[in-house]
Amino acid sequence: QNGDIISGKFVGIDPKDGLLWEHPNIKPAMKIDPASVARITFAQRPAAAGPKRQTSRVELNNGDKLAGDLFELNAQRLVLKTWYGGDLVLNRAALQTVVPGEEILGALYDGPTDAKDWEFSNAHAANNAVLPANLPAEHLARIRAQSSGTFQYKDGGFESTGVGAQVGRNFELPDKVNIEFDMEWTTTMSLFVNLYTDQIKSTDQGNTYSLRLSQNNAWLYKYERGDNFSRSSHVGTAAQYNLNTQLGARPMAHVSIRVDKQQKTIALVLNGQFINKWTDTGNFAGKGKAIVFSTRTTYPVRLSAIRLSQWDGRLPGKVEAAGGNEKEDFVRLANSDTLSGNLLGIKE
Repeated sequence: QNGDIISGKFVGIDPKDGLLWEHPNIKPAMKIDPASVARITFAQRPAAAGPKRQTSRVELNNGDKLAGDLFELNAQRLVLKTWYGGDLVLNRAALQTVVPGEEILGALYDGPTDAKDWEFSNAHAANNAVLPANLPAEHLARIRAQSSGTFQYKDGGFESTGVGAQVGRNFELPDKVNIEFDMEWTTTMSLFVNLYTDQIKSTDQGNTYSLRLSQNNAWLYKYERGDNFSRSSHVGTAAQYNLNTQLGARPMAHVSIRVDKQQKTIALVLNGQFINKWTDTGNFAGKGKAIVFSTRTTYPVRLSAIRLSQWDGRLPGKVEAAGGNEKEDFVRLANSDTLSGNLLGIKE
C-alpha cells in the first residue's frame, strides 16, 4: 500500500498468519500483513486449459460481478459455467441482474508485452527544440527539464519519468471501439489520451480528440487542423467524479473509453461505473488511427493492461437494470420491449 515493490515467490496467504513470501536473499520466508498489500501480480505462466470469452454476466446484490456461460436458472439457484472455476452455483436471492448472452466481440490489441511498434516522445520537446540563445541559464535548464520526461516499458506496462512523457501507437481502429487500461499514480494524476489522432508525437497539433483525466474531473477537447486553419474547442462540459483513495493506499483505476465514430460520441467508464458521454455536434475530428497517452505531472504514472476491442454500443448501468417496480422481475428484450412478472427460469 505504501508503494514498495517486492519480487520473489508467492507461497500462500492466511488471514491470521499473513502473506508468506520467499525471496532468495531473505531468510526465513517473510510474513507480510495482508492489509498492507495493494496487489499481487503472478509470473507469466502457460495459458490455462480452455480459456475463452464468457458471454453471460451476473451482478449480485452487493455489486460484485461474474462472467460465465449461463447453464440454468430456476427459483432457487443459478448455475454459471466458467473456464476459471468450473460450475458456480449462486443463490437466486443474491442476484440483482443477469445478462444471459452477449455478442462476442474480438480483441484488437492486448498488451503491452514489449515496446515494439510504440512511439516514445515528449510533449514539450518539439516546442523547446529551438530556444533563444540569450535565455538565462536557470530558465534554460527548467525548460529543458520539461522536455526530458519519457515513458519506459517495464514489466508489462509503461512508466513515466517526468512531465510531458508520451507514448503512442497506430492501430486499425474500427468505427466503434472500447479502449481500456489500468492506471496507477503516486501523488497527483494528470493524463491526456488522444483518440483517432493523425499526429503521434503531439496532443494538440493534429486532428484528434484529447480526453484529459485527473483525479476529480475529465474534459474532452477537440483539435482540427487544415491548410488555412487551426482551431480547438471543448466538447460538452466537464465530468465530475472522485478517484482519491485512502491515505497510504496506492491510487489506481481501471479506465474504459468507448468511441462511436458514426454517432460522434465518446464515453468514459471508470472502475466499471459510467461517468459521462460527450456528443460532438460538428464533424468527427479524428482523422488518424493512433492513440497517444501523455502525462502532465512530474510524479510517476504507470499504464498497463491496455486492451482495444470492438464495442457493441452499450454502456454499463444505462440499460440493463432500468425499469421495473422492484416488486416484480423485469425483462428487457434486445429490441427494448419490456416485461414485468415472475421469472420462472432460464434453460437451454
